Amino acid sequence: MVQLTNLNPQSLSSSAPSLLLRSAIRNCNAGFTLIEVLIATMILSALVYLATLSYSMFLTVWEKKRLTDTSAINDYRSHILVRSALESIYDYYVTDPANEKVGRYYPFFKGKRDMLEFVTLSSVFSKGFPAIARLKLERQDMAAGEHCNVIYQEAPLDQIYIKYADVKPEYSHTIIVYTEVKKINIRYYGEWETRWIPERDNFDTVYRWQDTFHGEKRNTIPEIIELTISTEAAETTLLFPVIANNVYKRAFFHHAL
Repeated sequence: MVQLTNLNPQSLSSSAPSLLLRSAIRNCNAGFTLIEVLIATMILSALVYLATLSYSMFLTVWEKKRLTDTSAINDYRSHILVRSALESIYDYYVTDPANEKVGRYYPFFKGKRDMLEFVTLSSVFSKGFPAIARLKLERQDMAAGEHCNVIYQEAPLDQIYIKYADVKPEYSHTIIVYTEVKKINIRYYGEWETRWIPERDNFDTVYRWQDTFHGEKRNTIPEIIELTISTEAAETTLLFPVIANNVYKRAFFHHAL
């Protein structure tokens, strides 16, 4: 049996902290093992990869949304400007060589089922000036299954003067108003004929919807334009009241006859 004869309890209690300190120092000086470094590197790489992937996906979604919003804003702006041009159609009086000899003038307006040509006071491209404008269906290769576009064109009247109705202006500005359109149908509500009513001892003007409307034939411009746009998804009908029909100007030209 071993006897502890020289063991001092006070010396044991004083040497314990120093032993623990030396052990901690040895552990610190030992550093990290290779496995620990590799595991930490893998974890850090995974975090960086996930952060980069998330940021890339965010940029992609944000860019798509920005492009979609920009396209929607541009389309909305185009629709508003074209509506303003249609509702500001101006009864710009012209003639032709045959009618010029007898002093007959009539409003410049050519309306068909898929195209209309007019003069507007609210130009889309030249603010402050009237313009001759055209709204039509731009047909493409329908045999290949492609759709059509509804386009709006303008030629400013700040440097040209229209005298004859058969003028062929050079449209210098074009915007696409509607895309992927199957067909359009334009109708015009305006004067159809003037009848003599014996009971009233006066003339009565009959108004009706018409598929075509020409200023030369009617001596006026329509009061309402109806535009029906047919696509694969739906059919939309828009009404444009024309507010620039000057009855006093019309009376002056008719009185001149």
